[in-house]
Amino acid sequence: MEEHQHPAEEPSSPAGCAQCGFPVIEEGYPTPLCATCRKAFIRFPIPNGIKIFGGVILLILVFAMIKVPKSLSAGIHLARGRDAIDHARYATAEREFQQVVRQAPKYTEGEEYLAMASFYNGDLSTFFQTVEHLEGKNVENEDMYRELSRLIAKGPNYFPADSLFAIYTAYQKSFDSIPEPVYLAYMQKYPDELFPVMMYASVVFDKKQYVACDSLLDVILQRDEIYLPALLMKTSVKRERSQLDSAEQYGRRILALNSESAMGMSSLARTRLKGKRDKEGLDWAQKAVAANPDNVYAKATLAMAWHFNNERGKRDRLLDELKKDTAATDHTTYVVDVIEGREKFRD
Repeated sequence: MEEHQHPAEEPSSPAGCAQCGFPVIEEGYPTPLCATCRKAFIRFPIPNGIKIFGGVILLILVFAMIKVPKSLSAGIHLARGRDAIDHARYATAEREFQQVVRQAPKYTEGEEYLAMASFYNGDLSTFFQTVEHLEGKNVENEDMYRELSRLIAKGPNYFPADSLFAIYTAYQKSFDSIPEPVYLAYMQKYPDELFPVMMYASVVFDKKQYVACDSLLDVILQRDEIYLPALLMKTSVKRERSQLDSAEQYGRRILALNSESAMGMSSLARTRLKGKRDKEGLDWAQKAVAANPDNVYAKATLAMAWHFNNERGKRDRLLDELKKDTAATDHTTYVVDVIEGREKFRD
């Protein structure tokens, strides 16, 4: 019995175009389509709504590319500034918040932090300008509101009242020219004002009446424990009275308020130099100038430190620089007097 063999069945293929049934299709594509249908699919029209939506998304992306870097940068500066405040580094904090305000001028919180940082950094001009700009705006953070209110209340301590300014004008526009009896009468009449007490303390300090000056500074600091001019003068008074431990303590109080205070570092440098700890004094003086290269008190202190460390070339180059700066005249004169023996700085 013979076996009949049947030929293998060929796989079935589409009859024609999958879209319209036309028998001639374009070869080389996985989907069988005629040339006309394939061309129509390629040119399939996009609805106008989708086009508009796509255009909006594109605009948002372009806007984000422009704005986000500034917003992101402002946020970074804000975070850095907050961290600096947490560590009492107010010079750094002020620089960071200046960037925040510059890049995001409508961001009220940046101005609030700038006001606080500038106060503790001793930049009263920026503090009062910023506070004035904040006037009428809502401070939503209650802690910040209380702190700014407290600092603003201290503002009058740093400027003469109108009544004192009139006396200042009458005496050649110089607080040093106001006679002691006039100061005493004024302070008795206006006992709540700290500025005239500070000015009078400066007058008696210049007359080397250090015990009286010390007492006046105590009065100020009992009423305002963070009054920077009084703290700074305290370090000088205590050095002049050879109370070096106390001078060190007041210098540390300044740095506790602002760890980047060039004035505080300079006061510690001078205290160390007074105690003949010359290398330590030089280290602090260099830190002070590094913290604020434009601070003339810090630079004068460094010149003094170079002198006591027998670095006369560096001392003289720095003094030559200071002599060209009229704002440094008093500080430079004092250092030169110490060098030449006209002013006794230490035994």
